[in-house]
Amino acid sequence: MRIAIPLADNKLAEDFGDAATFTLYDIDDETRAVRHAGRAELTESGCFVAPAKLREQGVEIVVAHGISQNGVNNLLALGILTLRDVAVMPPDAIVAHLVTGSLKATPPEAAIHNAPVGGCGNGCGCKSKA
Repeated sequence: MRIAIPLADNKLAEDFGDAATFTLYDIDDETRAVRHAGRAELTESGCFVAPAKLREQGVEIVVAHGISQNGVNNLLALGILTLRDVAVMPPDAIVAHLVTGSLKATPPEAAIHNAPVGGCGNGCGCKSKA
């Protein structure tokens, strides 16, 4: 699987929509071996532009700290899952936690559940009615 991590100052970006640089990793589903796959540099950022560009790069999962429900929905529409609410740390640390199962994140199922109502309902300002 290919994952993308939005960057700011070589760490996970506070806000997905503000990131123009993403570091990419390939993780073998069976062996959990990790290979740094490079970076995606976007000429524009935002939750409407980034999903299509990431899909072109073969991204299947985005790891995010902060991301709007619109951003999650736009990624989902292209088949990209989101792990959100991840602590800000360097991308190599995030991947290490991910492959060992110790990454603390809101799982993709929450995003899928909340997509029809337009938000998560936990007071983040995403206008959820859930």
